[in-house]
Amino acid sequence: NLTPSRKSSANAEAIEGYKDLIETAKADLEAHLEAIDDKLQLIVGQTVTAEDSDALELRRIKEERLSTVKCLQICNQLSDHIAQIQLSTKSNDTSGGSSDSDVYPERVTDESLQDCKTKLAGTITQLEKHMQALTDRLLVKSKAAMTSEQDIMDLKRLQDEWQTAHQCMDICSKADTRLKENISNIHNYGTGDALQFMVSTNGKTLNGTNRGLGWRTRQVGGHLSDASVQQLSRDMTNVNFRIVEADGQTVRDYTNTIRDRNGDASSVEEFRERYGQGFTLTPKSRTT
Repeated sequence: NLTPSRKSSANAEAIEGYKDLIETAKADLEAHLEAIDDKLQLIVGQTVTAEDSDALELRRIKEERLSTVKCLQICNQLSDHIAQIQLSTKSNDTSGGSSDSDVYPERVTDESLQDCKTKLAGTITQLEKHMQALTDRLLVKSKAAMTSEQDIMDLKRLQDEWQTAHQCMDICSKADTRLKENISNIHNYGTGDALQFMVSTNGKTLNGTNRGLGWRTRQVGGHLSDASVQQLSRDMTNVNFRIVEADGQTVRDYTNTIRDRNGDASSVEEFRERYGQGFTLTPKSRTT
């Protein structure tokens, strides 16, 4: 029998919703920052000459920040693309299992990409702080040259908006990072006498599927402790052995029967890896 696909659709929809909210908020803040920067540049341009070293340095820092943001976007896109490839690979290898040598390249790639994103994020933070310091210096210089109280108030309001918008951008970036770090993507597919676990033992959100082909496929899902997962695994194994004994065999006879039928231990192990424990049909005696 084919068991239905159990999909964490609620979590998946919630995650996508959070991602959309974060992206929308970041886009709105970016547009607001651009508008504020334009107004600030207009005010600064009225009081600071084009040859002013601070104005030239501000433009250089802005260009460097845009370049760094672009590099971060490229790194994020590459990371997401590799993550999708990894999910597809893990999904295809679930039934047969994977060796340490198969997992090692994926793990090294993940660590390298994460390290790259962390360094780029730190660089952007440093540049934004430096840009804010330069902007504050320019605003102080502009304020000293102003004579209208209304212009001074407008300048102070723009400065506050600029700082608030950057703080909100930082909050959105942290929320996006935390969302990615607190999701466990699990895609299980098993055949035969399979026991599938799609659980979180550290409180992370689950996003994935449990699919199984076989009338004795068993599935466990949810948020559990390590001790609960281990106990469930033992209980499920004991249930399997009781089913075998209910068919008229002891566990030892069951194992020996499979070994006798297959001829060697390697065949038995291959059978278990592909189909699970399984059970042996006892032929009925013929009546003459």
